[in-house]
Amino acid sequence: MVINIKKETLESSLQEIRDFIENGDISVAERELEEINTENRSAEWHFLKGCVLTHKGWFHDAQRHFIEACEIDPDNEEYLEAKQSLDNSVNGYSDTWSSTATEVNEKDKKKSLCADSGKVLSCEMCAECVCECFCEGLCEGLGNC
Repeated sequence: MVINIKKETLESSLQEIRDFIENGDISVAERELEEINTENRSAEWHFLKGCVLTHKGWFHDAQRHFIEACEIDPDNEEYLEAKQSLDNSVNGYSDTWSSTATEVNEKDKKKSLCADSGKVLSCEMCAECVCECFCEGLCEGLGNC
């Protein structure tokens, strides 16, 4: 069920979603985010969606949401910092994991944890590294971060 809500209620809902993320309830946070009507999807919504996607290891999708958050609210330092940290992490790890993944595929001619036909896929190790680099308070206390 998609919810169209007033600004005060939206801010309260987004704070609850932030709390879910901080407490490691990623699936609940994602479900709550998806219940918010597209017309009510603010910079904060995109930032939180980016955090959820980062936890899931979907870095390119997360990156798109951080970019959107920064475009909507370009003066928000938290959004800018998350975007820049993910940009730096994805670019750095992408080069490393891409070459490693290609070597594994060429050598073993089979899929590895982080590779599929020489292309990088999300993996738990990458998710941990990115999470540690940029998420700070939103990742603290989670078992996989």
